[in-house]
Amino acid sequence: MVVNAQCKENTKVRIVLVDDNPPFLNAVSEYLARASEEIELVGLAMEIGEVLELASNLCPHIVLLCLDKPDKRGLGIVSELKDILPDGAIIILSLLDSNSYRRMVLEAGADDFIPKHNVIKDLLPSVRRLFWNGQIH
Repeated sequence: MVVNAQCKENTKVRIVLVDDNPPFLNAVSEYLARASEEIELVGLAMEIGEVLELASNLCPHIVLLCLDKPDKRGLGIVSELKDILPDGAIIILSLLDSNSYRRMVLEAGADDFIPKHNVIKDLLPSVRRLFWNGQIH
């Protein structure tokens, strides 16, 4: 993959958000816009199938991906994203909040898992831990 030089120069945390629920998508978008001046929401999608193209074209540092209703790829989308964004992070957002699902998501390669009911409380700390602590570039 050819990395866009503009992506390397950007000091803001570039985020792509994918969720099939418009009210949730809007709420998280608005939260991210207000949460920190160091965060830039560079892409939004309502379909899991769109995330690979967004990741390739927009070079986000972090992909926030809802997997409540995964398509036929299922958790395989995580490894596909890791191939496109080897230095990026994937945070799975889900209504499914069980230890077994969390473990499955993390074993599939996601960098973090946040239940949707904890997004406001846990999202910014996760982004800070992943980006500002140097886990992603």
